[in-house]
Amino acid sequence: MLSKSLFLLAIISSAVFAEVYNPPITFPKKGDVFKAGETITVLWDTTDLPPNIPNKGMILLGRLTADSENLDVKHPLAKGFWLTEGSYNITFPAKAKTAHNYILALLGDSGNISKTFTICGKSK
Repeated sequence: MLSKSLFLLAIISSAVFAEVYNPPITFPKKGDVFKAGETITVLWDTTDLPPNIPNKGMILLGRLTADSENLDVKHPLAKGFWLTEGSYNITFPAKAKTAHNYILALLGDSGNISKTFTICGKSK
């Protein structure tokens, strides 16, 4: 019984004392238009960066709908970079279809999504 109590205490303590870093994505911006296969630099704000943040990040492409972010977790656009960098280059899939509801999700300590943007690509 004591081991279960210690386990629960450890979980609660880590949740209380852990700093969650949820940096806002500053680029791309709402309404931006890109081409399928284009390379851009994703930017996020590191102003409120907690000290000693150890997390590496991942960037996923998604399509925002009323009920989901529809993130493509099988094909990350980038992974393994430090969140402290504040930017990272990604290339949109060459086979992306034209749509106006694309988003990027920046994952690491927590998740944050960009504003919606357009990719002009293959016809639907």
